[in-house]
Amino acid sequence: MDDFVSAYSAKLKNIEGSQSAGPQDVLAVLLARETISRTLAIGLAIEPAFLSNIQTCDRRLKDWAKSMPAAVRTQFPEWRTTLAKDGLAWWWSLDEQSGGTGRFRQVWHILTWAVMAIAISVLIEYVRRLSNLGPSVSATVIQGLLGLAGASAVFGFAKDRIAGLAAARREWRGEIWLAAVLSGLAIAASFASPRIAAHWARVGAEEHGARNLTEARTHLERAVRLEPEDGLAHYGFGSVLEDLREEVAAEAEYREALRWDNENFLTYIKLSRLSIVLRQNYVVALELAEEGWERFNRMVQAKKLNADEEAKLRYDLRKYRAWANLGLQRFKPAKDELDQAILECPKRAAAYCLRAVLSYNDSKDWLACRADGLSCIATSRGQEDELQPDWLSLAQSCVSPPETKKPGPASQRRR
Repeated sequence: MDDFVSAYSAKLKNIEGSQSAGPQDVLAVLLARETISRTLAIGLAIEPAFLSNIQTCDRRLKDWAKSMPAAVRTQFPEWRTTLAKDGLAWWWSLDEQSGGTGRFRQVWHILTWAVMAIAISVLIEYVRRLSNLGPSVSATVIQGLLGLAGASAVFGFAKDRIAGLAAARREWRGEIWLAAVLSGLAIAASFASPRIAAHWARVGAEEHGARNLTEARTHLERAVRLEPEDGLAHYGFGSVLEDLREEVAAEAEYREALRWDNENFLTYIKLSRLSIVLRQNYVVALELAEEGWERFNRMVQAKKLNADEEAKLRYDLRKYRAWANLGLQRFKPAKDELDQAILECPKRAAAYCLRAVLSYNDSKDWLACRADGLSCIATSRGQEDELQPDWLSLAQSCVSPPETKKPGPASQRRR
């Protein structure tokens, strides 16, 4: 035993004093320690001094392993594979126990797993969004495979940790390449998705302008499903749904548009109208119209609108503010807004119609009601200005002579 311990110490001294200890030198030390282990295993008597010397050499070996050269460290997995047995003694796993680079590799293993999990999650989300655009067998299959890969990564990592197998005990370079590929795909999807969604939104807006509502709906729905944080796409989709008379769904899309882009004053205009026609909530309608007015003025100050656009939009905002005030029976503010709207756009019908409603409800001023009713009917022909059916009905009633008029309720609600 004395010779074995001396040989172990001498070989250990060789690598301790060398600046370039190679794999063969280290292997000689490990085999010397293995010889001592096997000798102890057969039950020979051992002196306390020998045991103390072995412990001292073991500490020296572990201390040396903290600064083990990389060329030596990479040999340990091959040595373990060659031995091909379970329960290897600790000296065959110095690369794992020594800290330093071994711990560094374990950290890299954990980071590699985390990157794979994140990348797979991102890819699954984009495939899910694409599969929501309609039935797609390929999208469903890809989503399932990605989910399986993600689950395999999680359970594989957990299994390795439970079994005590750290990074150095497995081939993890393939994992790094896989993580890199998945990360590249996730980054590519993140960059491509907004551009694809913007293209669909642009095509949908063009189809909407051409009044191809079915095609517009298809493209804009794809855009908002692929890129749900695109406020402008939600606004465009809501506009199409509104034209298709799906006003509840349109309101939901306008709410989403407002969530992601609260500076688009057009969204406030649309929501103001729907607050009245869907639930007669004039308080909310007026608040939304006021918010839209504030953001509209910002656009005007920034000179982002031409004169025609500014006049048309100012008219619309005044119209909805007047409509909400009229519903709240605030007749004076409503009349002031309508007077200004008519001055700005005298050839549009809605302001005349609303002013006729106001005259009827406020003071039964038949002359004013008749004048605005005639203007409402005359200007309503051949234009797309939004008119409620009961506005035109009341305008027709106002045109009749007062003595033949049959008064009835003047509702601001759409029948």
